[in-house]
Amino acid sequence: MSPVGINGVDNQGVGINGVQVKQALAAASETVDEGVYDATTLSTVDADLAVGNIKDGVTIFGKLGTFAGAAPTVTLRASGEDVKNTAINTWETMVTVSIPAAALKVILSFCHIIMVGSGSYTQDYRGYYNGVQRYVGAQTGNLKSDRGYWIGDGVGSAADAYCQTKISGGIPGFTTGDILDVT
Repeated sequence: MSPVGINGVDNQGVGINGVQVKQALAAASETVDEGVYDATTLSTVDADLAVGNIKDGVTIFGKLGTFAGAAPTVTLRASGEDVKNTAINTWETMVTVSIPAAALKVILSFCHIIMVGSGSYTQDYRGYYNGVQRYVGAQTGNLKSDRGYWIGDGVGSAADAYCQTKISGGIPGFTTGDILDVT
């Protein structure tokens, strides 16, 4: 007699009374258990296994892919600058925009922190998306530049994004901010 496994079925799918128990493939699992299966095709088990979903020129399980892929579209949603930074120790919003639900990726960029003058001061910068701070940084000194950025996934619904700057020490600076998305 074969060794008995779970529920009276041995590891070859044969029941105690000699009747074979059929196994089934599942699209949600890559595991193929040992046993007996009904004849089928893998694309019947998982409809996503289709030539249009496989990279052009690549063959998977006998299916030659035709998907050439479309280039993503990058859209500059907002761009802003603050050449004054006159409000000392106060966060100023340089750029703000609502990112559409279709955004797959979101890019917040804060560039060209160039401070002119003499003395010591600090310029802080930060960016928010969907109510969460995504990057933060600071530049201290004179005639310096720096960059802050964040690239992340879209949230699947419209969400606000903005970039801010703050200067301390009384020296004006020049800052820019850009917000982009990829669909």
